Amino acid sequence: MMILKSGFVLISLLVLMACGGSAPEKSETAEMEKVEKEIIRDIDVQEASTLLERNRNILLIDVRTPDEYTGPLGHIEGSQLLPVQQFKYWGAKLEAEKDQPIMLVCRSGGRSGRTAVMLKDLGYTNLMNIKDGMSAWNKAGLPIAAPE
Repeated sequence: MMILKSGFVLISLLVLMACGGSAPEKSETAEMEKVEKEIIRDIDVQEASTLLERNRNILLIDVRTPDEYTGPLGHIEGSQLLPVQQFKYWGAKLEAEKDQPIMLVCRSGGRSGRTAVMLKDLGYTNLMNIKDGMSAWNKAGLPIAAPE
């Protein structure tokens, strides 16, 4: 009986030791989130406007639908319409280098944020998401492109 109990304890210890390394520790998870935040920066509309004025090398991608792009909120001058619904067709085929600054916008920042994560997963390293999107852009009174 004593040998049986010892064997059970030994097996229990081995199982616990084997499982111990499978889940990332909190510090590893925090480090992964930090790296993601360094690759994907959330910026407000004022910072986005300033960056676009100062740096003509930023690729500005609007991920909304064509109807939204030409709709009441309009779109930012110089933006390229690449709907997130078609990401599988354009995501890996951007003409940009993977290190080129890419700024993403949608109506409220959600779709563009998810698109930024998908681009990060493809190896893009300099991504910006406009927080609150075109809703905030319009609310701030920033210029939009003339209707097409």
